[in-house]
Amino acid sequence: MSRITHIRRGAAALAFGLALTTGPIQGSVAQAATPTGRVCIFSAPGEASGAGHVAWAFQTAPDRWTWGSYTDETASALSKSNWAWGGPKGVLHYFQVHDTYKAYRCKNTHQRLAVAATNQWKHLRRSEYDVLDNNCLTTTLKIFRAYSRELKRLPEPSGMYKLPRVYFDRMLPHFGFLTRGSL
Repeated sequence: MSRITHIRRGAAALAFGLALTTGPIQGSVAQAATPTGRVCIFSAPGEASGAGHVAWAFQTAPDRWTWGSYTDETASALSKSNWAWGGPKGVLHYFQVHDTYKAYRCKNTHQRLAVAATNQWKHLRRSEYDVLDNNCLTTTLKIFRAYSRELKRLPEPSGMYKLPRVYFDRMLPHFGFLTRGSL
């Protein structure tokens, strides 16, 4: 075997070994890092006797959103319970005209698993409301986790973070949810 053949085989083995350890060669880093989805959480800090209330939204297509919330049947100011709407760009307008919502945070994601998030919502809306363990915040987090695998690391609410107002203000910024402004 010639020296060139040994070099070629060695280079091929090295390339194969790198492919096994690092995965297949992808497009550019910028292309791989381009977000494809977006989620937003809306805060009504004065609701629920000051504990706060949140609503969710996720992008289903470039200019289409689904949004909603999960509230106790007896909630007065926050529309009906277990609601979800969708349509073109109307999400921000909806929350601007409902003055109980004061601020929102959004996060771009690298997945847009809108069907999974919608199915999660359809499942959750049939479950019984529980102020501590099945509420507006826990439901929002479950929907977000279904929407994108990268959101699965959002922690469960515990301690003072069980309050939607506190989770919105203090926890979400640590996970890349940026404040987009006041409503």
